[in-house]
Amino acid sequence: MGREFSVEVREHLIACPSCRSAVSSWRKLRQDFAALQGDSVSTETLTRIHARLDEALAHEVRHLGQALKWWTVAASILAFVGLLALFSQEVESFGRASASALLEVDRAFEELLSRSSPPGPREQ
Repeated sequence: MGREFSVEVREHLIACPSCRSAVSSWRKLRQDFAALQGDSVSTETLTRIHARLDEALAHEVRHLGQALKWWTVAASILAFVGLLALFSQEVESFGRASASALLEVDRAFEELLSRSSPPGPREQ
């Protein structure tokens, strides 16, 4: 800015309260934005953050691998025991399955279903 312009602006601000208030608000806003800006992060700090994140991820992957291994062992044992029981000579045969005769409940349902539909509501 030229010196003449600067002097002219100062004189106007002295005479105009609304412009003075606007400049004051603008300066306050700049200060608020400056306060929001954080300090720049050093390369060393970023390197440490990356190293810790990598370490934590490796830890999670390692524990997930161990858990999957144990689930695989458990599933294999369960399958082995199931097959052993299936092919074992000690397993008794349950015989053939067949439908049973009609029970009293079945007869009662058939009777209810065979009845004619109940009369409708009375007309007024």
